[in-house]
Amino acid sequence: MRPNARRRTRFAHLTHVGYAVSLAALLAGCGDETPTRPAAIPDRPAMSGVAAQAATNGKIAFATDRHGYPNWEIYVMDADGGAPTRFTNDPAQDVNPAWSPDGAKLAFASDRTPAFDIYYMDAIALAPPTQLTSDAEFEIAPAWSPDGSKVAFGRGGNDGAEIYVINADGTGQIQLTNNTFYDDSPSWSPDGSKIAFTSRRDGNTEIYVMNSDGSAQTRYTDAPADDLEPSWSPDGSKIVFASSRDGNMEIYVMAAAPLAVPSRLTFDAGFDIDPVWSPDGSKIAFRSQRDGNAEIYVMNADGSNQSNLTNDPATDVSPSWQPVPASFTFAFTGFYAPVENPEVRNQVKAGSSVPVKFSLGGDQGLDIFRVDGSGRPYPQFTSEPCETGGVVVPIDETTVSPAGLTYDAATGRYTYVWKTDKAWAGRCGVFQLGLKDGSDHHALFYFVR
Repeated sequence: MRPNARRRTRFAHLTHVGYAVSLAALLAGCGDETPTRPAAIPDRPAMSGVAAQAATNGKIAFATDRHGYPNWEIYVMDADGGAPTRFTNDPAQDVNPAWSPDGAKLAFASDRTPAFDIYYMDAIALAPPTQLTSDAEFEIAPAWSPDGSKVAFGRGGNDGAEIYVINADGTGQIQLTNNTFYDDSPSWSPDGSKIAFTSRRDGNTEIYVMNSDGSAQTRYTDAPADDLEPSWSPDGSKIVFASSRDGNMEIYVMAAAPLAVPSRLTFDAGFDIDPVWSPDGSKIAFRSQRDGNAEIYVMNADGSNQSNLTNDPATDVSPSWQPVPASFTFAFTGFYAPVENPEVRNQVKAGSSVPVKFSLGGDQGLDIFRVDGSGRPYPQFTSEPCETGGVVVPIDETTVSPAGLTYDAATGRYTYVWKTDKAWAGRCGVFQLGLKDGSDHHALFYFVR
C-alpha cells in the first residue's frame, strides 16, 4: 500500500454517502513552507453591527487536481472565472478552502501531517500556512464564525464524525455534537448564533441546525433522499443545500426554518453539489459535472443564468466566495454633555470617571474602536503642556459606573466611561477616540486635585 493510500481510504469512509460530500469531495494542496502552530491571529474588523454588515463579492477559492491527482491544490480566481491563481503548492492534499469574514485569510484542510488537519494562510498566493488543529483523526470542512474569532470543522474517523469549534488562535477547542453517526459540513448563521450542518443520525443524510454552543439540535429537512452541504444566506433568511430527493443531486434553497418547503434551483442530468452564497446574497456558486467533469458554476440566487466559471479538463470542487467588507463611515456628530468639544478644555478632578457621550447615527454594535499602528487600542489619552488662555469649563457630571462602552437605544447614544488617573492632577491632555471607520475625534482636558 502506498504511503497515502490508507489516509485516502479513511477519508473516503467519511463521505458516508455515495456523493462527494464536503467531508470527502474536497481534496487539494499547499506549498513547501513549514507550517507553524499559531501564537495569535492579529485583530481584524469584526463582521457585526452596521459597521460591517455589508460585504461585496470578492474572489472565489476552490480545490483542484489540475496538477495531477491526487495532488490537490487551492486555487483562487476572479468572480467571473478569470485569472485563476495557484495559492498552495504541496505534494499533500489541501482541500475545503474557506475565506475568513474579512476576506484576509483562507482556512483549508490538509493531510500534510499524518492526518487531515485545519490550516490557515494569508490571502496571498503561496503564503506560508499556519496549522490550527492537530489530531490523529481527520479534521476537515472549516467554517469561520461571522466575527472571525472561531472556526467550526468536522472531525471523524472510522466510527463517525462530529462538529467541533476552536478559537482562531488555536485555543479552546470544544466538541459540539456527540453521537455515533456522521455530523459534518458546518455553516454559521450570519449573526453567529446558530450552525447548520449535515447529519446521518436519521439513517439518511439531513440538514440540522443547532445553537453555536451545540444545544438545541433541530432537524431542518425530512426527505428519504440525502440532503447535505448547507450554506446560510448572508441575510440569514435562507439555507441553500444539495439534495438527491428528485433522483439526481441538485441544488435547493429553503427558508431558514425547520421543515420549510425547499425550492429546486438546478435542473440538470449532471451532478450539482457544493453550493455557497456570494457575500452580497445575489448569486450562488456550486460544483457541477454537467460537462463531463467537475467544474465550478455560478447562478443567480433564483437559479437563473447558470454558467461555467472554470472550464478546465481537471476536477474543480468546493467553491468559497471571498467577502470584501464594504467601506463605511460612522455619522459622528460630536461629544455630548458633560464633555465639551474642542476648542474648549474640560476641567475634571483627576481620578474621577468621566461619561464620554457621543452618537454614531444609530446602533453600530460595541466593536467600534480600532487599534493604532502599534497595536494599542483606542480610546487613548495623550499628555500635553497646559497653555495659558483659552476657555476652561468644569465638568459637572462624573459617574461611579464601571469603565467600558455601552449603547442606549432610547437616546441613540454611546457612553464610554473613562476612568482617569489621580496622578494626572495638574496636567493637561487630549482624549482620543479612534473609530473603525478610520476617523479620529478628540476632546481637551485639564485635571485638578
